[in-house]
Amino acid sequence: MLAANVLAGCVEVWRLDLIHGDAAKAERLLTQDEQERAARIGSRDARVAFVLTRAALRQRLGGYLDADPHSIRFEFNDHGKPRLSGTEENQGLVFSVSHSGTVALLAFARDLALGVDTERLRTRRGLDDLASHCLNDAELESWLMIPDAGRLEAFIRYWVCKEAFVKATGRGIALGLKQVEVREDFRGFLRLPEGWGPADNWSLHEWGDEGQRCAVVHSGPKQTIQVLK
Repeated sequence: MLAANVLAGCVEVWRLDLIHGDAAKAERLLTQDEQERAARIGSRDARVAFVLTRAALRQRLGGYLDADPHSIRFEFNDHGKPRLSGTEENQGLVFSVSHSGTVALLAFARDLALGVDTERLRTRRGLDDLASHCLNDAELESWLMIPDAGRLEAFIRYWVCKEAFVKATGRGIALGLKQVEVREDFRGFLRLPEGWGPADNWSLHEWGDEGQRCAVVHSGPKQTIQVLK
């Protein structure tokens, strides 16, 4: 059971280095189903990332709950968002996970909707097309005014903010990224899909970290964000 003082008024975001982890040791924390899922992942790098991230998630959850990490069980909503078995969506200890490249982020809070996303700053082919599919008219106009050298990072900043929001809703990208309008200072939202507003009911924290852009989004009263390593 989650103690009353654990994560009270706080979102903790743990940064996981996927380069130096011991995948063989981490795999022992996974359930049989998770090990079988890992074995089906064709890319070695993606397989190792999954194993290390899932093991770290179990370890952190076990720490918050004072429970054996291997005993943690998950349930999923209709759109695939995981939660602790036996809990209601966005109630109790909540979490969100993202990984890109050699970095994973694991975010934890209590009694709120939570989403986290990280994306590596790497060159994308067809960036203009990606932007036109993800940004609404106002965002796209602002983005096109940015000098070419800065457009990639600006696009990634928009992306992680929008992705963190749709993950927090538990509906995923099908909710519509264009319907999520991010403030130009990346400190909140101007407009959200119908049924998910008002925008002021959601908090956004976006930052850069060693070649990555990161964002965490949560519902309800503003929380203290702690980024930990």
